[in-house]
Amino acid sequence: MVKQMSEQQFENILAENESLNNLITNQKINTFTKLPKKSDFDSAFIDWLSPKFYNSFTSIYNAQINAKNKSGLISIIRSEWLCNEETEHKIYDFLKPHIEKTIQQSENLKLKFNNTKDTEELVKLTNEIDEDIINYVNKVLFTKKNESIRVFKEKLTTDSIEICQILREKRMSKDVKNILISSITESFNNISLEKSQSESLNVHLSKAKSSMTISVIIGVILALFAVIRLIMRLS
Repeated sequence: MVKQMSEQQFENILAENESLNNLITNQKINTFTKLPKKSDFDSAFIDWLSPKFYNSFTSIYNAQINAKNKSGLISIIRSEWLCNEETEHKIYDFLKPHIEKTIQQSENLKLKFNNTKDTEELVKLTNEIDEDIINYVNKVLFTKKNESIRVFKEKLTTDSIEICQILREKRMSKDVKNILISSITESFNNISLEKSQSESLNVHLSKAKSSMTISVIIGVILALFAVIRLIMRLS
């Protein structure tokens, strides 16, 4: 009888929190959803809620990981996870295949960059970094305080910085090279990096921007000379 009363009390607490109830009951969350804080509840309620939160998390992941719109997945990852420590570990275990798959993609991508000479193909590979490696889902995962995520983040960011160096050494148009490197460095926006990583990234970004600025100036001067020559011919 006491258990039934406690169950009903927990149900009542859930019903009183509209956004949380919508997440748990309907597996729905979006960018504007504001969930309550974990500290708003006692440990007994969190223990009761934990398996339900796990079900919502995994359902949203499965529904959106391959969808174009991943706003719900990004929102639930970014949120404070309303579950106990045991369930947190279960969620990280659930995410292991995603982590392992992405690490493999990152390694394969770096190998392709190393072995590819065709400029058009290098452009396509650069787009894959933004879509598959340093994408919104992984960037928000990077914010979670967990050792497996820390290793995951370090691996992906290191690979992408090494790809910048690979591009730097390619025999191709300087302008295209620097545009590709700048595109990769932009993917790192809002990611906190280790000091050595940050320094390496800033070197690549600085070189790319400096070179592109010089190219723009030269382009403007050449265009101006062309206009002057045209005027002289017409006069």
